[in-house]
Amino acid sequence: IMVYLAGDNNLSENMISALIGMQNAMKTAGSDKYINLIAIYDSGYPTVRIQTYHFTHKNSSVPLTQIAKDAFNKNRKSNETAHINDFVNFVVHEKGFEAENYALIMSGHSDGILGKTMFRDNNPDSEMDLNYLQYILKLAKKSLKGNEKFENHNGKFALIGFDSCMMGMLEVGYELRHVSEFMVASQGYAPIDGW
Repeated sequence: IMVYLAGDNNLSENMISALIGMQNAMKTAGSDKYINLIAIYDSGYPTVRIQTYHFTHKNSSVPLTQIAKDAFNKNRKSNETAHINDFVNFVVHEKGFEAENYALIMSGHSDGILGKTMFRDNNPDSEMDLNYLQYILKLAKKSLKGNEKFENHNGKFALIGFDSCMMGMLEVGYELRHVSEFMVASQGYAPIDGW
């Protein structure tokens, strides 16, 4: 399970709560026997680099700062939303993260097909539209083929999830039909504290 947290905006604090929630979910013994839970977090604080977190039962009680790692040594000079592809590529090819199924959950602002706030970044000032999201996810999907355990699913993600407002539109599902077997998203507004 890969979780992309686009928090370089007014959702930054809520994304930290989401990270704590993911960490708490792994406190049950054996929780990481069948899943790997990896998150990438783009903070709203300009001095904080993009971080990745691999949540396990073993590190479920340590401070988040101790399990944070710089994400791919990326700096903040480009639109971080393009790093969705880098994140998926990293996870799929990282030793120990091989999997039969892959889920990608993306969390952040969105307005569905309007494309004015989708995964909004404040630093640098940018956002996505549906066409660009489709392009990025098609690139990311190609990474899945590099894993021997992957069960294929017609070469798609098993699940794409949007912890974002208004992504449960028919138009969004149609545009991403070649990317994922299943999509989970809200048709309307999502609570600010997310899933």
